[in-house]
Amino acid sequence: MDEYILQPNEAIIFDDGERIKLTNLHIVETVTTWTGLLKLVPKESYVCHPINQIKIYEGKPQVIYKEEDDIIDVYFIDGKKTFEIDGKKDCQKFVSAINELLTGEKLSFEKTSKKSIPGSKFIAERLKGTVDAFKGAFNNTPEPVEERIVAECPSCCASLSGIKGRIVSCEYCNSKHQL
Repeated sequence: MDEYILQPNEAIIFDDGERIKLTNLHIVETVTTWTGLLKLVPKESYVCHPINQIKIYEGKPQVIYKEEDDIIDVYFIDGKKTFEIDGKKDCQKFVSAINELLTGEKLSFEKTSKKSIPGSKFIAERLKGTVDAFKGAFNNTPEPVEERIVAECPSCCASLSGIKGRIVSCEYCNSKHQL
């Protein structure tokens, strides 16, 4: 069969090498039908699904990747279409490419362990903060004690009080002095 002919303003973004091509304008699906009375002959044709017809909700294209089956559901304005692409990596590339086409942002598929407990990252961050607080409280190094002193204002001879080394303002003459 002849190759899919790109429009002058169209470029291939993703190609699974078998049935699915993603261009900047369409998802191009190769469909095989069998014809013939005595001998079945495969006939391939292309079905184009316009990218601009994909539903977007809260800034996110409605493209759902079902990892366990390597199935991708794409929700178009006029209905849902399911695409099967072999391999997790190609599925992720396909979904990410659609997202980038429609939003300008790449998707990242984080590697998560199926054994992790939901919310465990949040709990770990909170525990780290608690451990750090205890560590500081029971640290053998004593914190420096701020020494309070009383001095005399050199300008008006009034009493100045505060922490040693800090700058204070005289209540009477408003002059500033370091204790």
